[in-house]
Amino acid sequence: MKQLTLEAEATREQLRGLHELILDEVEGVALSLEAPSKYSGVQELQYTALLQAVITWSSKGSAPKLLLDPDWVDDPKRLMLESDLHLVALTVAEYVNDVHRSNLGEVFEEALNHCLQARNAIVQLSPEPGVRSIVLASHLTKYSISPDLHVISGLEPVIDENCRTLYHDIWRSSDDSRSLRKAVLANDEIEMPLGDERPSHVTRLKWPRAHPLSVQEEPFVPLIARAVRPRGYARDVYRRRLTYPEMALSGLGSVLFEIVQNTQWHALGPGRSASIRGCRVIRFKEETYSAESIENIASSNVLKDYLRSTLAVPEQYEMGKADGVTVAVVSVIDHGIGLAASAAKALNENSPGSEDEEIGYLMKALNRQFKVSSRPLGNIGLPLVQQLLTNLDGFMSIRTGRTEISRDFIKTRLELKDIAESGSRPMRFVEWVPPSLNEFSVGDRAGAAVTFMMPVEYSMERN
Repeated sequence: MKQLTLEAEATREQLRGLHELILDEVEGVALSLEAPSKYSGVQELQYTALLQAVITWSSKGSAPKLLLDPDWVDDPKRLMLESDLHLVALTVAEYVNDVHRSNLGEVFEEALNHCLQARNAIVQLSPEPGVRSIVLASHLTKYSISPDLHVISGLEPVIDENCRTLYHDIWRSSDDSRSLRKAVLANDEIEMPLGDERPSHVTRLKWPRAHPLSVQEEPFVPLIARAVRPRGYARDVYRRRLTYPEMALSGLGSVLFEIVQNTQWHALGPGRSASIRGCRVIRFKEETYSAESIENIASSNVLKDYLRSTLAVPEQYEMGKADGVTVAVVSVIDHGIGLAASAAKALNENSPGSEDEEIGYLMKALNRQFKVSSRPLGNIGLPLVQQLLTNLDGFMSIRTGRTEISRDFIKTRLELKDIAESGSRPMRFVEWVPPSLNEFSVGDRAGAAVTFMMPVEYSMERN
């Protein structure tokens, strides 16, 4: 069995090599992680790549073996609370430092259960510095669902249209009141403003009974509002662009809902996996960049171009020139069959075998014409996501199967003419393809890692 260390600053070439080795090594790969502090300052796109590497490692062998510094046994709870990477790795590993997990003892099991419980929901009432995350273990019934993401329908946990107000308030998108869904009284939803014949939005009043915050007397706060906060100049941009400024936050919440409900459909359990264990992770983080630090980004030229684009946005609204930006970064990483295979499954077709077939299904998933009648929400969510991220000056990266694609929605917006013409032609997939093969072909990976961003504050040059 070969041994590899997953380094915090692993390059794309190194990660590709790791994935290829995991896929090819018959006897499996023993994965070594460094201390949590080594990964704490990693840019979020890189962190999601590391998380997906751990998930891929666990899915390719029937007995994944994890190697850690022996000191971890002194305080496994601290280790897992400090690092989603370590929590996921310890959740899916079969062996840890040559010891079978069933022999790790009560201290380990108590620590693991405590940490999964702590990562079951976002318990802050408003955004705070640092990373906030939800970690679900698909093989552990108690920790496979979250009261922030799911509702119970009958006896089954579901993510359907009635879940939306868990994620965000629902705002009328135009003067047409038909664009606003009616409140569902059983979900403690109400139309606002109260008594208005033409309400502007639907909101939820109460925490779900299973939520840790349900015992408090605080009013309900949607998930996205507990994790992200547009402010200052960024809020002014959205105020000038959108009918209601609050639609910016709800738009990002809707993007999150569309992505999570899609993973609920195709990631109920591990995909293409020899292991019975699997994890899904939802992470929220803010990252601040100056004009100078943008130029020092080494991992992604596409991301660098996007961040440059954000600095020009305030000038469009005569606010002055920005010399820095803070972006909200939201990531969803799952242990499912992958986006291309998910699209094939939706069409009742075989999973893609070649890279060309995989790309073909990705093109269909991104196309506004793509519909799925067998699922409650009727489509895979990505067409709507593209429209929302255009409104939010957003960015999106999708890493699934053998490819990584991304789109800067400032530079390549989804224009109204694209929407009008989508019935006669597919979306242009080339807008998602990075300029270099090195950034496009990333090695065969399990599941999908989706990261999206939007500006939440600008720092402005002083005259």
